[in-house]
Amino acid sequence: MTTTPTISPVLRYQDAAAAIDFLAAAFGVERHSDHRTPDGLVAHADLRRGPSASA
Repeated sequence: MTTTPTISPVLRYQDAAAAIDFLAAAFGVERHSDHRTPDGLVAHADLRRGPSASA
C-alpha cells in the first residue's frame, strides 16, 4: 500500500471567518466543518484541499 504524506497545520487568526474566506479564494481550500461559539466566532474549523483529510 502506498501512502501520500500530508501536512495538517494549525493556524490562529484574529478573524478566522475572514481567513477561511481568503484561504478558499487564494488556495481553493474547502470548509469540511466549522464549530462556532454562541456569539458566532469560529472556535475550530477543518479545511481541506484536494485529497488531504484532517482527523
